[in-house]
Amino acid sequence: MNSAIQAGADSRDMIGAHVSYRREFGALPQVVSAVAADDTARAAVVAAHIQLIVNQLHAHHTSEDDGVWPKLHERCPAELEPLVVTMAEQHLSLDRHLRELETSAQRWAGTGSAADRDSVVDAAERLLPPLHEHLDLEEAKVLPLIDGYLSQREWDAVVHSGVEKIPKSKLPQIMGITLYDSDAEMRRIMSKSMPS
Repeated sequence: MNSAIQAGADSRDMIGAHVSYRREFGALPQVVSAVAADDTARAAVVAAHIQLIVNQLHAHHTSEDDGVWPKLHERCPAELEPLVVTMAEQHLSLDRHLRELETSAQRWAGTGSAADRDSVVDAAERLLPPLHEHLDLEEAKVLPLIDGYLSQREWDAVVHSGVEKIPKSKLPQIMGITLYDSDAEMRRIMSKSMPS
């Protein structure tokens, strides 16, 4: 292992991102259910928000797929390989759930119907258990591996890759969502990865 890797990453900013995913996706069933049937204007607004947070989580996950899992496969002891495989497999499963949510939200935005609204609620509720399982496992088991086996430069590249996948026009919203209920210490940690 070279000296740049030995320096170790500080992946605590991922906890701040995870807080926002839990909050935003966790609120969806109630937020969507509160939209009146046939209120297509409101349905379109909520569906646009769903698209925004789906895109954000997809950018986050694909950046890990490209920049984290290959390095952990290469560098971690063999006994940790099943964990790394599990994380990648969970991404694939979550991607299917996210696509179902995205598709149902797009349909609902066009119709505003109660049936399509309820399909969005169902898709959001199906997403939540595997999403929480993944985030919890990542925080408990994977962040220490990132800190132990990736350099800060490598971790910064992963974070910046995710940020670059978000359209510049959406970055203020994403920054607001991400930092919304973070404390001063988490804002300080996360500000290092935010675009200037």
